[in-house]
Amino acid sequence: MTARTIAPFCCFMLSFSLYAQPAPPAIGTIRGVVTTSDHNPAAVYVRAARTSPLPAVVAAATADPSGNFQITGLFPGIYELCLTATSGGYIDPCLWEGSGVVVTVSAGSAVQTAVTLKKAATLKVHVIDAGRLIKNSAEGAIVMGVFGPGGHLHRLAVKAPDASGKNYEISVPYDRDLTFSMKPVGLIVADERNNPVADWRQLTLRENSNGAGPKLKVLNFVVIGKKP
Repeated sequence: MTARTIAPFCCFMLSFSLYAQPAPPAIGTIRGVVTTSDHNPAAVYVRAARTSPLPAVVAAATADPSGNFQITGLFPGIYELCLTATSGGYIDPCLWEGSGVVVTVSAGSAVQTAVTLKKAATLKVHVIDAGRLIKNSAEGAIVMGVFGPGGHLHRLAVKAPDASGKNYEISVPYDRDLTFSMKPVGLIVADERNNPVADWRQLTLRENSNGAGPKLKVLNFVVIGKKP
């Protein structure tokens, strides 16, 4: 192939490759504002999960101090918004309301939405562990959580320990009855009345806020020793 024939051939191939490239997919944006039921500012992490069509796509953003957020680069579809207050104190609708806020994203456009987070109660659990037997392993652990919609168990988060033992907590709704569940693993555990805790001990927590705000008492337990 001569130099005269190479140049036109290269130009033809370059032109063909440019025209043959598929067009980039059109994408959309979700813009919104988060407020709280008590009108206090809250740091909120927003997750957008596409539920239709499949495959699922997940994207996220953090709201600014005024509650504004924007999630870009989204493929068209139906998305569910889940919101977590990073410092706790508010309800994630995906965990406790059965579903989050649903929005439809269209190609090349932005959808606007507004979300109000409900105030939560903070369920606190203190476990006295003088012998430091809780190892968070098969040698000694305590699994505990609160059941949400659909029977899903939401685990309590481990907080900073104190001199007498370990602390746990979780943000929960205070406008309904809740079921707290505990399972000791390799340990003998008793409640504050010295009643032994059997496997998957369940306790119903009654809502007692009387409309003024959440009032959940601290649940206290003690590790007595290891199971034989």
